[in-house]
Amino acid sequence: MGLFDLFKSGGRGSIWKHFTHPDFRQRRHRFAILVTTIVAIVITVGALSPINLPQGPSGSDKLHHLLAFATLVFPASLIFPRAMIYVLPGAVLLGGLIEVVQPSVGRHGEFVDFAADLGGVGIGVLSGLVFRNIVKAYIR
Repeated sequence: MGLFDLFKSGGRGSIWKHFTHPDFRQRRHRFAILVTTIVAIVITVGALSPINLPQGPSGSDKLHHLLAFATLVFPASLIFPRAMIYVLPGAVLLGGLIEVVQPSVGRHGEFVDFAADLGGVGIGVLSGLVFRNIVKAYIR
């Protein structure tokens, strides 16, 4: 018995019906928004804090931007795709504001960093939606 077999509809041991129950759906949505909010706070604090660590290879911070913003939108796109109406503009706005504010805290704001943020948002949304569809197709 595989992991997803527990979630398949039908059968006495199915927990799929619990995941689709309206009460549980509401909890999932709250969880997705909570995780997204926590990740946004961590990104903001990290992006606006002074750098005390040695820098990696040139351009490696672009990968950090990409991964951070993919992580920001992934939970909502996976669990609560309708929230993307708010999460997408919020993530883009956050990325832009961070780059505008960074010079006032002793960091460098760069358009290329903002482009990496946008790339991360795209990757996070697409990977979340693709993974969601794969899981839904498998467990139904």
